[in-house]
Parts: sequence; structure tokens; C-alpha cells
Amino acid sequence: MKKSILFLLMLQVLWVSSQTYKGSVSDMKDEPLSGVNLYIDQTFMGATSDSLGNYSLTVDEELPEHPIVKIEKEGYENQSVDWSEFIANPTIILQEKEREDLLEEVVIKGSRFKAGGNTKAVFNQMDIYTGAGSMGDIVQFSQTVPGVQTVPTDGKLYIRGGNSSESKVFVDGMEVLEPYTQPVPNTPARSAISTDLINGISISTGGYSAEYGQSMSGGLFLETKPLEKYETESNFTLSTVGVWGGTTQKNDKQMFHIAGAIYNLTLSNWLNGSRQHFDLPTQVYTGTVAYNRLLKKGNIKYLANYAYTKFKVQQQFFDNPAFQQDFGGHNLYHHIVFNYDLGNRYKLYAGANYGFFAQDIDGVSSNTTTVNMQENKSQLKLKLNKKINNKLEFNVGIEQFINHYQQHYTDVNTHIDYNPSFNNPLTAVYTEMNMVLAKNLGLSAGLRYEYSNLLKESNLAPRLSLNYNFDSYHSLVAVYGKYFQTPTNNYLKYSSQLDFTNTDNYVLSYTYQKKLSILKIETYYKRYNDLVSYTVNQNNVPSFLTNNGKGYAQGIDVFWKDKKANFTYWLGYSFIDSKRKYDQFTTEVRPNFITQHSASISGSYWFDKLRTMLSISNSFTTGRPYDNLNIMGENESKTSSVFMTNVSVAHMIDSRKFIYVGINNIFNSEPTYGYIYNTVPNAQGMYDRDAILPNNKRNIFIGMFWTLGKQNAKEQIEKM
Repeated sequence: MKKSILFLLMLQVLWVSSQTYKGSVSDMKDEPLSGVNLYIDQTFMGATSDSLGNYSLTVDEELPEHPIVKIEKEGYENQSVDWSEFIANPTIILQEKEREDLLEEVVIKGSRFKAGGNTKAVFNQMDIYTGAGSMGDIVQFSQTVPGVQTVPTDGKLYIRGGNSSESKVFVDGMEVLEPYTQPVPNTPARSAISTDLINGISISTGGYSAEYGQSMSGGLFLETKPLEKYETESNFTLSTVGVWGGTTQKNDKQMFHIAGAIYNLTLSNWLNGSRQHFDLPTQVYTGTVAYNRLLKKGNIKYLANYAYTKFKVQQQFFDNPAFQQDFGGHNLYHHIVFNYDLGNRYKLYAGANYGFFAQDIDGVSSNTTTVNMQENKSQLKLKLNKKINNKLEFNVGIEQFINHYQQHYTDVNTHIDYNPSFNNPLTAVYTEMNMVLAKNLGLSAGLRYEYSNLLKESNLAPRLSLNYNFDSYHSLVAVYGKYFQTPTNNYLKYSSQLDFTNTDNYVLSYTYQKKLSILKIETYYKRYNDLVSYTVNQNNVPSFLTNNGKGYAQGIDVFWKDKKANFTYWLGYSFIDSKRKYDQFTTEVRPNFITQHSASISGSYWFDKLRTMLSISNSFTTGRPYDNLNIMGENESKTSSVFMTNVSVAHMIDSRKFIYVGINNIFNSEPTYGYIYNTVPNAQGMYDRDAILPNNKRNIFIGMFWTLGKQNAKEQIEKM
């Protein structure tokens, strides 16, 4: 009898503590709205409207003292409703956001995929944090964008026929000297800039503003968070690669953030089965400082990031004796930018940065070779914007780059002692006009001038973009641009008697975007001019460097993304035909970083009741060219095609803790990315070879994340 009474009391408690509230959401025209997020602030309780605009919000937890219901949908004004008002009025009406400034809406300066910031987002922060395969890294996630080649041996940005040195990374308008982590053999690099600090992301695959230069193929443009996006909080992470901790302090006027991490890949190498033998597994020590201050008519942003990397790995090539490679590297970057409204429609931007990148390697190709390299680079930038009216604006700017490079290479066996060192200052000025020509027709025209003191050469680069909006959903963009770049340090250390390399880039882009759906189709043609070519002397060192190289890249990229309630997915396909005469090649060849066909499909689903995000990505790439020394021709052979599946799961334990598990290459495919050939033929007159394989067949990552601060559940989900 007592048990029955107790059971009835429990049922009564459950019935009282769980109640469902139903209603509907529509727009100002009384059209039902699907995919509207409703949640009770500072709780896990929430709901999403269905295709008919109906929602069902279940309250099964204790409410806060003053409960507020947040109502959000992209493209519409957000609402915060008091709980009593929400109960009394379950029918919700959302107002569509006002159109962006006509100039920004009609004029498009190039072809970009955008995320976050104040733009119409193709990707959001949650896509980057939880996307399968990216594991929260901006650069790895960028490789899901059509037109960006995936090169797993180093993980850097390769855009539409260009190598990684031809794609730069910019943060708050400033160029980052070395935006990647230090190289570990056959292991993809990650972004040196923390995803946590980034608000706006824009990936340029086909043209960009005259404000930027020294990047022939494209760029990744990042914007740090504004003051209002920060919260006072502390964070801690424990994972299979190390520990991370940080704290943020904020008031109405300023924000200060400091974070540090210690990474050690001992556990990760054991968990994933490293192909290489590390005498000292990779260790990375990082520190980050960010400061943001709000001014009366502007703001100041400061960012600093430092990382020290070290490892010792056993290397062996064919029958040569095994040797130990001892690596140590530093990467420092910091910048300060100043934005100010001068009044009378004038805006001023000023920025300064400094980067230091160094590597010390004992055992480069044998135990008798050492390399010590250092690069220092700073940038000063000033920009003035004048908005004449809602249809016309002008930008003018000036930049000064100061770059110093030095290297010391020694080989005890061959008695080589090589010490290249040079300064490479570069001055740039630019002007740009953005103009609405007609109701739906916009024009961006720019001109950039650069002078290199080292090369004693100058260039003039025109940029032109014409955009036509058929209606609110359909647009067509035609882009032409000339893009120059100073030869890389790996060329300049052998000869400064070179000219700028450059490309002519033509793009035609169609975009359909309606609410949460977007379709993007682009076709392009790039002509490469004055690429660096050379011959190799008896010591395998480049000599007789010239600008006699050339090449082309042409293709088509297709992208589709959509969101249905809790399910987000995107599809991508790229075809590229590209050849180059460059480096030591005597004919135009298909570069070894090019895969002609690549396709991917990615998706994420949020399970409300389980508080879990499941993400899956599948990718397919055709084989890569490689130079087979046992047949005639150059880069005539091709590796096998690669199919890879990545899976990740993010689960919220409570509003302060969540766990993330990611598995890359879950089906354990064995891709080959090329071959290394012996320089000496065997007894049969053939050259032996070793396959270039990823360091890990499969990559498993497990992380536990804690937050101490005033954050609601939805914000925590987005931080996953």
C-alpha cells in the first residue's frame, strides 16, 4: 500500500513538473515560419517550429527566477519575451530584418564564401566547431568549400590551381606571416589562430578587393569578435592531445582575454597508430592574448599568439642509414587595429602587426645536415573610406611591409655552408570605388600599385567586379582581376634577380540564396604568368632561376547548402583542369597537389532530447599526379582515388560541460599521396620508391570542455 501511494505521488510530481506549451510562428504577412528556434534562457529547454510554423515547448526543469524566452531565426529580428507574456500569447509574429545597406547589397567585390560577422552566412560557427573532419579548425573546415583543394600531407590552403604559398590568411585586415602550425611530417597543419576568437569568416576563391595583395590564388579573411560577442567566463579543456585553459574579463567598455595550452601527442599517436617512430612525440606550447576596447566612435583590437613546437622523429630513406630529425620551431604573431568614425561619412582604419617565424632542424636529409631559419615581417596599414551617399563610396589606402629572412644550412659530409640573408621591403597603395549603377546593378573597380625594393620592380593590378541582382534571391557576378606576388623565400634565397609572378583571373558566378538555402555555381579561368623555373646542380640545389614559367587553371565549382529544422547539410563538387611549367619541370605538367574531380557531402543533426550533435562528412577525390622516374614524361602517373568518411559527436552534459568525439577516416581507407624515389637505380636499372602515406590511418580525438560563466545552453552548443 505504501509503495502504491509513493508511486502515485511520483506520477503526480512528474505530471506537475512537466508541461507542454504549444503555439505557432508566422511572419508579418501571416505566412508560417519553419526552423524558428525558441528556448528558455539559461536552460536546456527549447523547441523548433515545424514546416507549418507550429512549435511544442516542453518544460521539464525548474525555471530561472525571471524566465525569458528567446526567439531566433536567421533573416528575422530576434525577440526576447518575458515568460508570462509568452504563456499569454503563444502566437508569435517575426519581422524580417531590413535590407542591408543598398551599396553593400548590390556591390560585390569578388567571389567569396562567408560565415558569421554581419554578412549573409553560408557557414556559421557551429559548422566549424562540430563539422566532421575539421575538429574545430578554420583551415581544415575551409577545405570543404568547392575550389579549395585538400592536400592531407600538409593541410594548408590550395585554391584553384595555386599552391599554399599563393593563398594568404588575413585577420582584421592584416596579413598573418605564418598562419599555420609548424610542419610535422605527413601530418596536416592546423590554423595558428584560435577559432574561439573569430567572428567573421570569408573564403575568397575567385577574386578580392584591391585592398589586398601578394596572394595570387585566393585568401582566407578572418574577423575577430566585437566586444558585444564576448562574455566574462573561464574555460578549460582536457583532450587526447593535451590541455587548454583560458579566461575572459569584460565590462561595457573593454574586454581582456588570455589563454594557454600544452599539447603532447604521445596519447594520440598511441591511440591512432602512428606510422612514424617519434623519439620525442610532438609537443606544442601556446599562449594567446586578446584585448578589445570600445571608443566613442570606434574601437581598438589587439591580438597576440605564440606557439613553440618540438619533436624528434626517426627518418630513413631507402638503404641509407636511419637518422634522427630533431625539430624546434617558434611562431609569434600580433597586431593592433584602430577603427574610427571621423564624421561627415569618413571612416579611418589603421593597423600594425609583427610576425616572427623560426625553425631549427638537426637532421634534414641525414644526420649530418642542419638548418636554422628565421623570418621577421611587419606591416603598417592606413585606409580611408568616404561614403558619398547610399550609392557611391571610395576607399584609398597605403601599406608598408618590412621583411627580413635568413637561413643557415650546413652539411658536414659535403662541406656545404650556406647562409642566405636578405631584406624584402614592399610598398603598396590602392584606390577603389564601389558604385550602384542601377537598381540591381553594382560595380566595384579598384587599382593596386606595388613596389619591391629587393626586386627593383613595380606592378599595377586592376580589379573589376560587376554584380547583377535579378531579384532578392538570384544574382550573377562577373569578376576580373590581376594579382601579383613576390617570389617566395625559397626562390629568393637563391636569387633576387627575379620579377613578380602574377595571374589573370576571370570568374562568372551565379548565386541563389533564400532564407537558409544557398546554391552557388562558379566557372573560372586563370592564366599564370612569369612563374619561377630553374635547373638543379650536382648538389640538388636550384640554379639559373628565371621567370620563364607559365600555366593555367580552369574549372567549375558547385555548392549547395540547406537547413531543415535540426538538420543542416551541404554538397560540393569541383572540377579543375590545371597545368604549369614551373620549378624544375621542362614542360607544362599537372601539379601534384591537383585532383581533377572532388566531391563532398556533409551534414549535422541536433537531437534535442539527447542534447547531442551528430556530424558526418563523406569526400571523394580522384588521384594526384606524381613524377614516376621509371617511365618517360613528367608527372604522367596518378595515384588511386580516395574515398573518406569522418564522423563526430558532440554531447552536452549540462550547461557548463560537454564532450566531443571525432573520428576521421572511420573506415580506415589507405590513401597514397605520391611516392619518393631513390636517386640511384637498382641492379635492374629501375628506381626504387616509397609511398607517401598519412602519419595516421585514422585520427581519433576525444575532448572534454568546461565553462565557468554566465552562459545559456544555446551559446554552449555553438561553442562546441
